Amino acid sequence: MTIQTYEIERKAQTRTHLEAELTKSLSADERHLPSLCLWDQQGLQLFEDITHSEDYYPFAAEVSLLRGNVDNLLDHISEGGAILELGSGSLEKTDILLQGLSHLQRHVDYYALDVSPSELYRTLNAIEDKLGDNSTVKCHPLVCTYEESLVWLKQNPVLDGRDVIVLWLGSSMANETPETIQRLLRSFKAASESSQIGKLTFLIGIDGCKDITRISRAYDLSNGLSRRFAMNGIANINSIMGYNVFDPKDWVFRGLWNSKQSRYETCLSPVRDIALQIGRQAIHLKSSELVRLIYSQKWDRGDMERILEGTGFGITKCWKNPEGGYGTSLSTAQVLQHTHIPGLVLYQLE
Repeated sequence: MTIQTYEIERKAQTRTHLEAELTKSLSADERHLPSLCLWDQQGLQLFEDITHSEDYYPFAAEVSLLRGNVDNLLDHISEGGAILELGSGSLEKTDILLQGLSHLQRHVDYYALDVSPSELYRTLNAIEDKLGDNSTVKCHPLVCTYEESLVWLKQNPVLDGRDVIVLWLGSSMANETPETIQRLLRSFKAASESSQIGKLTFLIGIDGCKDITRISRAYDLSNGLSRRFAMNGIANINSIMGYNVFDPKDWVFRGLWNSKQSRYETCLSPVRDIALQIGRQAIHLKSSELVRLIYSQKWDRGDMERILEGTGFGITKCWKNPEGGYGTSLSTAQVLQHTHIPGLVLYQLE
């Protein structure tokens, strides 16, 4: 099998671009860092280690759910279709679906999207070896952001007339704010309408856990990986900028549960009053002030339905994992739901 690369014109994470992003995000009312800074090669490898940690429950629960429902899930991936995965990561969970498709000898093109070229090629090569040369599943890397993939969807003639299923697994969707998700889904709808593709479908993984103790153990791991992952974000920024915007000795990891927003917030905080020099601008932060890196939202079905309002997408199929405290009752502490969201609902027969 030959992995074919699809080149996409994209805005490089250059020093000038990052300087503007840092100035904007650190001057916001809720100070934060650009999330893309977390996902360099080292960050992706650290996160892969996090997913294999005993207390990081979402990964094992999602693997169990996919394996237990794989035949039903594969029914929603058509012969000759295309799969686009947003933030493909280690591909360990995706491998369950791809192996199933290959076993069925269903011809499908799989496009793995991520922002680290080296990690993308490493993981795709591993999948290629597992699938074998005669597999009906063909793999392609897309090195770009979510937004940049819209250009690919809209302008790629290879997709003409083909159904496209977008995978958004690992609760990655819940790392974004509801407003960002709504904007992205509306953009996917607009891109599909202006393209020649067939049916557009999303397969999304969502974690609805509200057990604060369990969440805290998962996102502030006792083995220190959560803290290393967060600190790597500022190391990556320093590398791109070419000088130490952040002195690691001035920063500590902080994680907290935001009950109002129903999310865990991974943050960094300065240990003293500091001034960050970003280009010609100095940004002042007080000791213990929170700078957010990433959100982990915990949503039930009702939350999802509210988020989807006005996007043109709606829930038509839901799979839930009843094992290990996972259930269907919204009153329980833990619900992991994978929601099959076809679009464009207004244009499809169900």
